[in-house]
Amino acid sequence: MADSTSASCIKWILNIMNLIFFILGLAMLGVGGYIYHQVANFSDVANEAFTGIAIFILCLGAFIFLLSFFGYFGTLKENVCMTTTYSVILFVLFLLEISAAIYGFVEKDEVTSSIKNFAFDAMDIWNETEIQTSWNTIQKSFDCCGVDHYRDWSNATGHGETFLNFASANGWDPNGTVLNTEFPVPDSCCVSGADNCGLSYNVANATDALRPVGSDQGCADGVANWLTDHIGAIAGLAAGIAVLELIGVGFACYLVKSEGGFDNMSYSA
Repeated sequence: MADSTSASCIKWILNIMNLIFFILGLAMLGVGGYIYHQVANFSDVANEAFTGIAIFILCLGAFIFLLSFFGYFGTLKENVCMTTTYSVILFVLFLLEISAAIYGFVEKDEVTSSIKNFAFDAMDIWNETEIQTSWNTIQKSFDCCGVDHYRDWSNATGHGETFLNFASANGWDPNGTVLNTEFPVPDSCCVSGADNCGLSYNVANATDALRPVGSDQGCADGVANWLTDHIGAIAGLAAGIAVLELIGVGFACYLVKSEGGFDNMSYSA
C-alpha cells in the first residue's frame, strides 16, 4: 500500500514537471518560429546569423516538447518503454546542459569573442528595423553604447552607407546642424534619450547633457557586469533546473522498476 501511495505521488510530481516542460517547449517553438519567419526580411548577413539562432531554438523546443510527451503519456498509460525513453531523454538533456556549461567556462574567451564579433556584424546592418530595435533595447537596458565603446558606431556601415550619412538622410538631425560628425551614435546611447541627440551632442564638451552614457561603457562590459551582479541567481536557477531533471530521472526509473509503480506494466503503446 505504501509503495502504491508513493508511486501515485511520484506520478503527480512527474505530471507537473511534464506540464512545465510542455509549456516551455511550446514557447520555444513559438519564439523560434517567429524569429525564423522574421529573418526572411533581413539582409544576407543578418539572415545567416539569425537563422542559426532560430533553428537552434526550434530544435531545443522540439526536444523539450518530445520530452514532455514521453513523460506524460508514459506515466498516464503506465508504459515502460515510453517512461524509460523519457528518463533517457531527460538524462541526455542534463548531460548536454553540463557539457555546455563546461565548454562555456573553458572556452569563455572564445565564446566572448564570437559574441562580440556577432555584435559588430549586427552594427553594420543597423539600418534594418529589427536590428535597430534590438540595439536600442540592449543599450537602454544595460546603460551602454556600442560593443566596446560608443566610438564603435563611427566605424559602422550599412550596405555601404556610413552611420552618420544614413542618420542624416533619414531626418535624425532635422535642424541640419550636426555637432557630432566624429562619433555619431543612436539616440538610445544618450543620457537624455532626446530625439536626434545622437547627432546633436558636442563631443568636445565633456559636460554636454546629450553626451552618451556617462561611463562610456560598451555593451560587452555592460552585459558582463549585469551577469556578474546576478551570477548568484543565475547559478541557483541553473542548479535548480539540473536538480529537477535528475529528480525526474530518478522518479521515472523508480516507476519502471518498482512493482507498485506500474501495477499493470505495459511494454507497448
